[in-house]
Amino acid sequence: MSTTPLPKKEDLPQHLWDIATTLSSEAQNAGLKRARDLGFDLERGRISLEETLINLNHAREVLLDAVEKAKLVQLPLKLQYSLLVQTQRVSQSLASLIRGEDTVLALEDSVDDLTSSIWQYNLQNLSGEVLGFAQKMNQLKSEETLIRRAHRQAEEFTPIRDQAQEIAARLIDIDAKAQESLKSVNNTAERAGLSLKEIAISEETPKRDRLKLRRLRRLLLKSCDHLRRQPNMH
Repeated sequence: MSTTPLPKKEDLPQHLWDIATTLSSEAQNAGLKRARDLGFDLERGRISLEETLINLNHAREVLLDAVEKAKLVQLPLKLQYSLLVQTQRVSQSLASLIRGEDTVLALEDSVDDLTSSIWQYNLQNLSGEVLGFAQKMNQLKSEETLIRRAHRQAEEFTPIRDQAQEIAARLIDIDAKAQESLKSVNNTAERAGLSLKEIAISEETPKRDRLKLRRLRRLLLKSCDHLRRQPNMH
């Protein structure tokens, strides 16, 4: 028999509810009638088919109550999935019997497995105190999961933080060197400006001296010309 894929844990209670509702009294009576009509031996198992169906009806009521009162989600996850798989097998065996297949023994075995799990974990007698304790344990487990996840993320963040700090240190060093280079360039530019100014002054000085010499020469020439023009005094 093929089984349907297992659902996610948050969808598990609804899946179990849907399967358990197919195990109704009408379906059980239909399977019993079909087995009688086809002449199947209803007594060849450890117990009779009618007793198997009585156990099945009890198991069905316990499962529906566990889902309805949120008892199921307080159980260990492995047990939840085990109950789901066992209920699926019961449903498949009963459906095959209704279709006319001789699954009397298979139905007995699957119902016995389901009943045994219910009794083993005392699912029908879970009290509020037991469920409260289980709920607290699940809450602690969820909190521990969050703590572990946060710790893992912190560990993953540490190398990134260290790398960022190293890059920041490099940027600070580059900025310091750039400031030093800028200062050096400014000093060089200042010295170059002073040199250009000195060169301009040195070029301007001979030019002024030449103008003075020309003016002096003109004055001397005028003086000599003036003396030549005066009469001789004997």
